[in-house]
Amino acid sequence: MAQHPADADQASEAALDALAEAGRRGACLVPVGAGIRQHALEAWDTRPVVPWASTRFQTIRRWSVPDLTAEVDAGLSWGDLNQRLAQHGQWLPVGVADGAPDTLGGIVSAGVNGVWTGGYSPIRDRILSMTVAVPAFGVVRVGAPVVKNVAGYNLWRLYWATRGTFGIVLTITWKLAALPRATATITCADDGPVTARVWEAARRWGDSLPTVPALATLLLTIHPSGWELVGIAHGGDPAMDRVRRSLGAQIGAGQDVERPATLPGGVVWQARLPREGQRLVMEALSRSGASAGAELQSGMVWGYGHQPDGASQEMAALVARHGGTFRHWDGPWRGLGVPPAEADMWQRLKTAVDPQGVLPGWRAEAEA
Repeated sequence: MAQHPADADQASEAALDALAEAGRRGACLVPVGAGIRQHALEAWDTRPVVPWASTRFQTIRRWSVPDLTAEVDAGLSWGDLNQRLAQHGQWLPVGVADGAPDTLGGIVSAGVNGVWTGGYSPIRDRILSMTVAVPAFGVVRVGAPVVKNVAGYNLWRLYWATRGTFGIVLTITWKLAALPRATATITCADDGPVTARVWEAARRWGDSLPTVPALATLLLTIHPSGWELVGIAHGGDPAMDRVRRSLGAQIGAGQDVERPATLPGGVVWQARLPREGQRLVMEALSRSGASAGAELQSGMVWGYGHQPDGASQEMAALVARHGGTFRHWDGPWRGLGVPPAEADMWQRLKTAVDPQGVLPGWRAEAEA
């Protein structure tokens, strides 16, 4: 299946026009997607800030059902894409932690990882190629729209989690997955703080599935009134029936894959930790009465609800102490932080692709 709308290049033309206009005005063009994970648009220098919203471009440009690949506009939300893909029994396992309708370009630019990371690999590993509007070079394609690609460096990774610092993402080609025929959901809940019980339940579930597909996600959510552990397995009907018999799971239709795995409230920070570090961070958050979620197979942790800047810094320090990385989406934007040792490389790269500094900048982080 292929879709080639007559206005397929409108996004490219609009992005290039916006970059040129920002350069003439001495402004900074900031990609915001749907505005869900974007920091507050406060100027980090003296220039005016102009938001670039991709949501008016929502086309599936090419879709190869036999190859399980699709090239889509960055302004399409992951939920809308999956509704369309389900017509042919396919989906993109990128559901984000709070179920918000993030655009696909926003997911890439903010570096958001989803609740299916443990069973389906990180979201960024499903990217095959992109087209990007770059101030110095116009519209360029990075990567190759094929599953088996040995064409060189993964240059599209330059645009993962860099918030438009090097270019505006216009389209992304994704590696899709087949929708499961059935899902099996198992749930354990408690009204007390996280204790050894939740980790024992997680271990038991994992140990009980040696002959069936691995859990697609194992999601722990905590909130002031207690915690809930939800495991979701995907597969055919016989395999899911074995899960039901051994663990008392509830069986659902394959099209229900996204519904159970969302956290209440809006996610404002994300961290990734080694397994023991993830456990210690979740236990600390539970004792403090915070609200958070974790995908236990992948080491991802998310926090939701408003986080004052001071609380964000404390959270980042807690994650760092336990060997993890932290990304915060709430509060004012101060430019993309990079390690001081990489500052020279970043400056040379930024100058090469964005000589006028039309796109968001970066700053060297303070030494630890």
